[in-house]
Parts: sequence; structure tokens; C-alpha cells
Amino acid sequence: MVRVSLGARVCRKVEKMQNAVKLTISLPADLAQFVDELAAQDHRPRSKILADLVEEKRREVFRKSLIEGYQSLAAENRRFASEAMRISAEVWEEVDDSI
Repeated sequence: MVRVSLGARVCRKVEKMQNAVKLTISLPADLAQFVDELAAQDHRPRSKILADLVEEKRREVFRKSLIEGYQSLAAENRRFASEAMRISAEVWEEVDDSI
């Protein structure tokens, strides 16, 4: 491997690309044209445009799973708090009766 001093940013980019997998995909013509337009606007290769879109989708899926998990925990915590309040009320009622 030949080392060339290109700066930290470029070196990281090269390291990321070493892990890249080459794919051949087919897109409807209108989507391919849209990708080409995005690539031209952003001065980036089509592969980077598509990789960014897939990464964005992956983050969206992850975020939704986090939301679902937190909502599930919230429901469980509400049930737990409700049961704890009921038990506390029973205990305080017994304490009041014994006084």
C-alpha cells in the first residue's frame, strides 16, 4: 500500500471506499434522471447520492424503532406506576386504620 499525504478528510474518504461493495442496479428512467440531476446539483457521484439516500432511510427505520421501544416502555411504566399507586393506597389505608 502506498501512503500519500492527502489530509485527514481525504484519507477517511478513501478508507470508507475500501469497504464499498460494487452493485449493479436497475432504476426506472425517471428515477435515474432524478439521481443524475441530484448528482449534478451537488457535484457528487451517483453512487454517493444513492448511498446517502439509503443511509437516510436506515436512520429513519432506526429512529422509528427507537420511538416504538420508548412508547412500549412508557406504557409499561404507566402500568407499573398505576400498580404502585394502588399498593401504596392500600398500605396507607392499613396504616391509617392502625392509628
